[in-house]
Amino acid sequence: MHSSRLFKILAAIAGLTCLSAFEFQTRSPFSGSGGEAVVARKDLVEDVDQRLDSLRQRMRSRAPANVKVQVLRETLSQVQKLRQERPVQRIDREIYLDYSTASLEHVAQDKNFSLEKCAYYQLRLRSDFEPFAEDKPEHPALRRSYDIIQGLCS
Repeated sequence: MHSSRLFKILAAIAGLTCLSAFEFQTRSPFSGSGGEAVVARKDLVEDVDQRLDSLRQRMRSRAPANVKVQVLRETLSQVQKLRQERPVQRIDREIYLDYSTASLEHVAQDKNFSLEKCAYYQLRLRSDFEPFAEDKPEHPALRRSYDIIQGLCS
């Protein structure tokens, strides 16, 4: 009599445990819920690449350096917000995103930006992220950052 009651309780607990496991599924790459329209989210790496490529193009313009630095700060702020809003990526993608943004932060955080420091900014990028690079960095994200710094200083 007690064993059948105990068996029912254990069976109910096991059933509830199995059913509750389905609530903890990973997030799908789609936003929306239930019956709403489901729209695919843009890939975070593609979005960051697009913003930084646009920044690289804007750095080639003939704007004053202080305007270019302000645009750099705004873009890095936008990228940081995007990364906070989106889930953590695979480790290789996180490293790529870190290289893309961290390599430019020392320029954006310099309160006394001047064109005379351009060689220092480029040297710091190479020494901090690719110390054995001869001229330009080899990693694609670092090469883009190097081009952004060159455009900023031209």
